[in-house]
Amino acid sequence: MTIKTFTGLLAGTALVLGASAFVPMGTDAGAFAQGKSEERGNGGGNRGGGNGGRSDDDRGNRGNGNGNRTASADEDGPLRPNQLGRLNASNANQAAIDAHIRNGNFNGTVGALAQYQLASRYAAGEELSEIEQQRVDELLAANGIETSDGTDVTVDIDASLTAANEISTESGMDAVYGVDGATVTCTGADCSDTTIAALQSEVDAQVGDVVVTDGTGDLLAASEERILDAAPDRNLGDRILDTVAGALGIDRTAAVEPEPTVPEGEVIDGVFVPAD
Repeated sequence: MTIKTFTGLLAGTALVLGASAFVPMGTDAGAFAQGKSEERGNGGGNRGGGNGGRSDDDRGNRGNGNGNRTASADEDGPLRPNQLGRLNASNANQAAIDAHIRNGNFNGTVGALAQYQLASRYAAGEELSEIEQQRVDELLAANGIETSDGTDVTVDIDASLTAANEISTESGMDAVYGVDGATVTCTGADCSDTTIAALQSEVDAQVGDVVVTDGTGDLLAASEERILDAAPDRNLGDRILDTVAGALGIDRTAAVEPEPTVPEGEVIDGVFVPAD
């Protein structure tokens, strides 16, 4: 090796040692250098960990936020298609619903929807066609719902009337008791208010039990039950009925059960005949 070559190697080694800036760790300068090195290492790790932490937290928070918004949306308003299941058929063409009503086919999901629509219209007091009214009557019978217009009631106070008139005659009085409609009458000067009241209470006891009902509420309730039974989760209750009603054009607030009423009429030959 020549002196020139050796000198070059020595200079290169000195350059490397200078770049390494070796400092004994037992000195203050060494401690300072170590601290800086750790800060740089931890800083990189914190930045990496920080990014990782923010990513996890952010994903978790976004997921929870979306979940809360979804849950809130699910508590109100119309149901989603997957919550309706077979009842998505409520979006069927109205012609299909009409065909089921016209043919009296209330089987299956579309049949249940047709029944629900018809029963809702009936309960709302809408004017029905002859065939629609016939289908309502069939549904009432099929569901065992009794109706009454008062014509099937008899009032029998003949025995009491006969007894009262006989007592009047035997007592030398001219009072003649009878019944006009659902009201006890008396002609003559010797009519007894006590006798009239007794006869009237007997008429009232019989006629008072007569009520007129068309079964609208019962039929609608039965139809709503069929809708709930067809739903994936009947516990959603009114939300199911509201969603299906909206699709079928039903106004659920229009359905009102009429109050039972005592019919007006008269008793003819012991039979109560409602007034026209």
